Amino acid sequence: MIRVQAAGLNAASVGMRRNFAGRAGGGMAVAVVFALALGACAEGPGAGTDPDIRAARAEFAAAPFPTLNSVPEKAPPVTPLAERAEIRQGLASDQARAGQAIAEAAAAAAAAASRPEAPRPGLSVGRIGFAPGSAAIDDAAAAELRAAWRIAAARDESLALVAGTDQGTALATARLEAASRRLAEMGAPATRIARIQAPAGSMAPDFEIFIAPTGGIR
Repeated sequence: MIRVQAAGLNAASVGMRRNFAGRAGGGMAVAVVFALALGACAEGPGAGTDPDIRAARAEFAAAPFPTLNSVPEKAPPVTPLAERAEIRQGLASDQARAGQAIAEAAAAAAAAASRPEAPRPGLSVGRIGFAPGSAAIDDAAAAELRAAWRIAAARDESLALVAGTDQGTALATARLEAASRRLAEMGAPATRIARIQAPAGSMAPDFEIFIAPTGGIR
């Protein structure tokens, strides 16, 4: 019995040694394959083996690197004091002109905002260009009045005559009366003619003719 057991132990020991040797051989084979793969990757094309990249790296490494202790060989040019003073004076003049322009623009805007509006009682259909200081109705003015009255009569509307007063209210009144008389001669009833004076400073034309619904002129 003792010899049989010893023989069995010897056989088991031999099997274990063979199994270990097989495993060790397999591990060494895997290690060899991995090492070969790494070698192939290192020798393959990449950033480290590209000729252009190697040349750029070599050029960068050979270039001198500036230091804080380096001093330029030549000092930068300095603007003369007289030229500096001239530049400062020019800038000051530009700022003064810009400020004046801004102030003038603000004053003009304020004046325009405070200017009275010119009356527009209806649809503008004509204008009369009187001679300076005159209230005479010439042929051109009569043609404007006649055309305006025809439009108003066809639409069953009224006329509104607006005279500017920049040359005085007396002249504006005389022009309104002269135009009304000529319209009456053309058959326009006085009840369908409104006479309006534009406030001074409203930039209204010297004389403008409007049509509007009868009874709707203000």
